[in-house]
Amino acid sequence: MICIAVFAEEYKLAQRAISKYGKHIDLVELRLDTADRKTIEDAVASIDRPYILSCRPPEHGGRFKGTEAERLALLHAAMRYRPLYIDVELGTAAEVLLEGTSGQPFILSFHDPEGTPDNLEKIAAALFAKKPAIAKLVPRANRWMDNLKILETADSLSRESRRFICFGAGEAGIFSRAMAPSHGSAITYCSVEGAMPTALGQIRLSHAIDLFRINEITNGWKTYGIVGKPVAHSFSPAFHNAAFAMHGINAVYLPFPADSFGEFFDFAGRAGISGFSVTSPFKQEAADAAEAGDETTIGAKAANTLVQTDEGYRALNTDGTAFLEVLRGHGQEIEGCRILLLGSGGVVRSLAYPLRRAGAEVVICSRDEERGRLVASQLGCDFSCEAAALASAHVVVNATSITRPEEDTDGFLSRNFPVGVLAVDLHYDPPETFFLKEAALRGCRAVNGLEMFMRQAAMQFKLWTGVEPDAEATRQIPLFKL
Repeated sequence: MICIAVFAEEYKLAQRAISKYGKHIDLVELRLDTADRKTIEDAVASIDRPYILSCRPPEHGGRFKGTEAERLALLHAAMRYRPLYIDVELGTAAEVLLEGTSGQPFILSFHDPEGTPDNLEKIAAALFAKKPAIAKLVPRANRWMDNLKILETADSLSRESRRFICFGAGEAGIFSRAMAPSHGSAITYCSVEGAMPTALGQIRLSHAIDLFRINEITNGWKTYGIVGKPVAHSFSPAFHNAAFAMHGINAVYLPFPADSFGEFFDFAGRAGISGFSVTSPFKQEAADAAEAGDETTIGAKAANTLVQTDEGYRALNTDGTAFLEVLRGHGQEIEGCRILLLGSGGVVRSLAYPLRRAGAEVVICSRDEERGRLVASQLGCDFSCEAAALASAHVVVNATSITRPEEDTDGFLSRNFPVGVLAVDLHYDPPETFFLKEAALRGCRAVNGLEMFMRQAAMQFKLWTGVEPDAEATRQIPLFKL
């Protein structure tokens, strides 16, 4: 069941969500933390779905500022509205409602806003000992591995035919949130457009329904995703999830923001992630961690795609091939072309190696001169930020992290820019970057990164699924960041 969760004073936003996604919404949770009596009455009168009422203090992730006695009185009074469930917390005075009230079904909750304890099954037993209608376990997932512990607990409870809710909160909890229904969890909580999420890491309703298809996921579905730091800017979830749905493939593609590639890679193997895209700053680590699957990955020592096999993960790279297609699509001959790459990260490696193999002369220019010279020497490229050397370039490529004027703090992009060349920005958001504006001022033909993104994403999709995505249909996919 999908439950949209809102603070009671934002109930009109819940109404709007119901009007759009009504057939997908089974429940509404109204959080009473900061609502007055009139607001509560208006909210329960206007919601045409069964609803859960809850009121959480700060130590349980809520915003109620009164005393525990005041909270207990509020929850007791809320029973007059005949909610489907009242949600109370394990170990609080509100537990007396379970013992002293007959006929009112309760959800008994455990929340740990700090992390995921090792004894989740013991905590679950303590919850069920109170005989609630549903037991709810929501610890914070600080590491990707925490999701496995959480879902193992869910599997254990499911085998016992218990009624439970079990997933991880926080940014890293998205995996267990998305997978929880297929592991037996009774309710999936989503935030609604325009409203403040009631808990960390809640998936927006539109994403849950239209993007991830959470209400359709079963144990037979495959999981893919994008790993990097950050990943919220990426259009990859929008592209791949739409392509899966378009081609009738039972798979979901999730964002995996990670501080450590090693920890995520270990998690991915144990969780059975079927494949993933790799973005900054992990392209080199991905190539080192997995078995190299193509010549570009070996030569560039960078990977943007991992594919699960029976032996582990194969590391591949679609960046370079996609970039060559972009250049040729804009009438640019590769052999003999002098190409200036601004930057020295993993994507520079991904482009420089196939460009050199195709006969281009590649010059790397980086703010980090030591790193830039090292990358250039490893890949057999020139390194120069001298005006004379740059002026002879035919193509200039922004492979830095700079997208806006305020980010070019030392004038690096402005300073190192040939005139009248083909200028390609690997960024696609915003559509008109600072680099592309500078290119226009210098009489350059400007190309933003969306074209390369679409080409490399289509290649990834085929590597994972064996299916060539319909080019015309994928061009119609609405692309957005999460």
